Amino acid sequence: MRGRRTMVLGSGLLALLLVASACSKTYSSSAAAGAYGTTSSSTDSGGGYGTGSGKAGGYGSGSSSSSAAAIPESSPSDTVDVSSKSTFEVEQDNFSFSPSTLQGTAGQQITLTIKNDGSSPHTFTIDSDNISVTLQPGDQQQVKVTFPKSGSVPFYCEFHKSMGMTGELTVK
Repeated sequence: MRGRRTMVLGSGLLALLLVASACSKTYSSSAAAGAYGTTSSSTDSGGGYGTGSGKAGGYGSGSSSSSAAAIPESSPSDTVDVSSKSTFEVEQDNFSFSPSTLQGTAGQQITLTIKNDGSSPHTFTIDSDNISVTLQPGDQQQVKVTFPKSGSVPFYCEFHKSMGMTGELTVK
């Protein structure tokens, strides 16, 4: 019985690895990256699905995590006031942004350095500003964003939005 359980477990792990490796396929054609639109980025590290900045990015989550319970929840302490700043760094981890909420002033422009500290590709996407950049693990990219006149504007990772990888720019 024990040998059979080990074999079933091993087969399940092998299947999971095959699915994870198939989902992490990346494409390296610069033409493919540029064919999907333009970017609001001011650097040339990254690019990918949704926008092009000269380099191709990943086309899928590439995530090998199978536990939704490991997704961190945002907390009120994850809000940072950036109203006096012109630049700021936002980190992407496996399924979260840190900080997840940036507070600024109405119409404020800020250059964010998005840094992927995770182990899978992520995007930084703001639909209302037509911003979508893809970052491979270890990459970072600068993106110029504008706070709304009032309220908030959501940002998210296209690959992991359903897993809670979201944040917002909010006017204080």
